[in-house]
Amino acid sequence: MTEAAFALPVFLLVVFGTLDLGIMVFRQHQITTAASALARRAVVHGSESSKLGVWGPGSLSGTAADGSAIGKLLATQTAGARPDAIRYEISWPDGGNKAASDHRVRVVVSATHQPIVTGLFGVDPLTLSSSTTSVIAH
Repeated sequence: MTEAAFALPVFLLVVFGTLDLGIMVFRQHQITTAASALARRAVVHGSESSKLGVWGPGSLSGTAADGSAIGKLLATQTAGARPDAIRYEISWPDGGNKAASDHRVRVVVSATHQPIVTGLFGVDPLTLSSSTTSVIAH
């Protein structure tokens, strides 16, 4: 009993810490995949995109819960996460969205992660973020 009293809390901390780290890595992977998918979608919405509609060159931002086409895409890419915790920002760093001018689009997707074992990673909650920059296709 005495050994279990000392060993069990340490064992449970290791088990839940490992589980928490696994969930955090999974969420980071989801965020990275969502940023890539959103960038792929944004590069085909340049100024010459007649069928798909034009995005930009003004900045776009919101959450996966905002009901927009971008929010719906993020919600499908980050299944299991709270949609209101997933944020996106789309900007055109070159000031335009023309394919012929090699204009780029930059996508930043971020989310907050609430650890199960609070205080284990030093920050509570953690902010996970990923960014992607691509050249406008059309």
